[in-house]
Amino acid sequence: MLFSRNRLALLLAKFRSMPLRAFLHKIWRRLFTFSGLTYHSFLDINRDTRNPTELTIKYAYLNTKKINTKCLDVNVWNYLNSQYVDHTFDLLGSGPINVAYNNKFLSVEGCKYSADVVTFSNYEELISALLREPHADSASLIGSLIDKDYEPIDWQVDFKSGYRWSEKTASSKIQYGDVLGADIKVPWELARLQHLPQLAIQALQNEETAQLYCREIRNQILDFIAMNPPRMGVNWVCAMDVGIRVSNMLIANELAESAVGCSVDNEYRAILSQSVYEHGVHIVDSLEYSPELTSNHYLANIVGLLFVSAYLESSVQTNQWLAFSLQEIISEVRRQYYGDGSNFEGSTSYHRLSTEMLVYAVALIKGLPQERVESLKTCQTQSWKKTPRLKDYVEQEYQVINYKVELPEWFCQRIKSAVQYSIDMTKPDGSICQIGDNDSGRFFKFTSIGSFLTKEEALSKYRNLSDGGALNYKNDSYWDDYCLNHSAYISAASAIFNIELPEYITNCELERSIVLSLSKGSLIDVKAPLAKGVETQGILAPIDAVVRKSIEISFRSEVDAGESLLNGLQQYWYPDSQVLVFRSSKLYLSLYSVPNGSNGNGVHSHNDQLSIEVMINGHDVCKDPGAYLYTSNPDRRNQFRSVNVHNTLRTGVEPNGFFGSANALFAKQNNTKCCFSKISQFSAVMDMAYGNTVQRRSVKLTDSKIVIDDQCNDDFDNTLNPFGYFSNGYGQLMEVSLGISNIDIVYKD
Repeated sequence: MLFSRNRLALLLAKFRSMPLRAFLHKIWRRLFTFSGLTYHSFLDINRDTRNPTELTIKYAYLNTKKINTKCLDVNVWNYLNSQYVDHTFDLLGSGPINVAYNNKFLSVEGCKYSADVVTFSNYEELISALLREPHADSASLIGSLIDKDYEPIDWQVDFKSGYRWSEKTASSKIQYGDVLGADIKVPWELARLQHLPQLAIQALQNEETAQLYCREIRNQILDFIAMNPPRMGVNWVCAMDVGIRVSNMLIANELAESAVGCSVDNEYRAILSQSVYEHGVHIVDSLEYSPELTSNHYLANIVGLLFVSAYLESSVQTNQWLAFSLQEIISEVRRQYYGDGSNFEGSTSYHRLSTEMLVYAVALIKGLPQERVESLKTCQTQSWKKTPRLKDYVEQEYQVINYKVELPEWFCQRIKSAVQYSIDMTKPDGSICQIGDNDSGRFFKFTSIGSFLTKEEALSKYRNLSDGGALNYKNDSYWDDYCLNHSAYISAASAIFNIELPEYITNCELERSIVLSLSKGSLIDVKAPLAKGVETQGILAPIDAVVRKSIEISFRSEVDAGESLLNGLQQYWYPDSQVLVFRSSKLYLSLYSVPNGSNGNGVHSHNDQLSIEVMINGHDVCKDPGAYLYTSNPDRRNQFRSVNVHNTLRTGVEPNGFFGSANALFAKQNNTKCCFSKISQFSAVMDMAYGNTVQRRSVKLTDSKIVIDDQCNDDFDNTLNPFGYFSNGYGQLMEVSLGISNIDIVYKD
């Protein structure tokens, strides 16, 4: 599609602030890209898109004998893996659903669709019914290796709403965002195959059922490869998902090969190797790169390419991929992370996603075998015809010393600081404070952190399940995954960066042992995170004709009995992202004056400047509402990123306006200037200005109170939790239930 409705609205809105020459260049580049995609999509629908290769998966990195599975909860793993074997998945707020062809699906916000019935009695008939003729022969060869009793997965369906995309459509022509309730992220999430490493780990620790899980992994991978020809259908649209998927395929396969009694035949290995190669080709040809702005998407591209090139045997092409991915990973840390370690997208959840990818990438880089490390010095850069340019070895920031890759010290320091940022943003209950968007995105999902609910408890807790989310439950248990808990990746990072783990991380030894195995036990010894000195910027503008309101949050306690909010008070200050956290034995208070993220484009940031989250005695007093949905419901998308649902000063005007109520869902105007103007041991002042509006929020802590003094030159509302709804993960919606005791909130005009 030349211009999606969202993209067209954004381009037109930006026209006014862009020189004519620059705007015309954007249009020309878009037209050039469109013409190329049209030509190639025509070829793809009329020929087999698979790329035969003699390259095979040659290298292995995991010592499975040293992977720690003793900490895993047997009940949780049996529950989850039995669902995966049954092809029942609970993703992005779907509730457990069996993702089979012709199944009955639910609805999203009242939107429900019914796909055409697919009639088949065997896999060959399924291929004939759904694939184009040029793709069918190779798919049939792959499908013939699948066990006859295997029930195929419908990889193209949004199993929340029932809307289905088509395998017959070239991926470059797939459209989304224009059908209310249809969410392309749902099939994308399933096709990341992040459940396969969990099945493989189950095979490692249970010899009696190892064959069952290994066959299931094999069947699902073959099923996906057969029914998703490269560049066809929904699952090749986004190169980010391609990168995450191939990394999970490689890790799952390596783990499964090590299970007792499991063997990999040559036919399967050849098909898997070819698919891994095709994933690499697709990533390089579809890099989500722009010289003006990159994001977590591009980072997933190059980390996925790193895994492909590290596992495939050495060749001119894979050596180039390896050198390029290493070059770009270093470059992107400079582009996407501030000096204090915080991520430039203005989202704590996307900060986790990007940093998690970097942690596993660094571990893999440190574990590369001699042959691959030496290839970095001699790979043929002259034949690289892509953008960005692949630099010669002498231009690179890394060095090869004693057959090991030595990464720049600033690079390692910044990643370590990024992990520390997540630790500092974490509340006493182990959940992260939500700033900006949250799409529940992960790179690997090894340990699942959460708790069991009954079916009735789940339906009562989550409004998104009220349309019948229990439809596919086969028992009374519901696994409530804690998406906001970032313990798994922090534990993984501790294995290579020597980070002291917080007390709330108790069950993620699996991740730590996997990183130790990938990195061959390498430990990166860098200095402690950068000192976070108080760097305030002064008051932005005088506030004339002041409207003043205050809030007092009182904690009823006996101060002399050690119940002071100030006991052991510590401060964590991130000046580049303008985030401040006060933490004591009784208090968690985060304040943020976050810039309009992604270099002012506001891709994943919200209008949450001057907002706060408060937790006292382990109970939430006020919290950010989250994100909930993206393109499947533009009104909900804009509602959750609006100033009107955040714990800040609200005048009825969006500080950073949206480009239309239902368009440009991943961009905002860049109108605000905001900063901390004063920070002391027990207080802080934040300022913000936009248009003719100037606002100031002052917060002061005492033994028993949090006193918030708000000022604005216009009338405003500042009540806490103004929305009444909360999303703790993508697609999940609940009513705010704070359960506060011994806490009084008083509003004063």
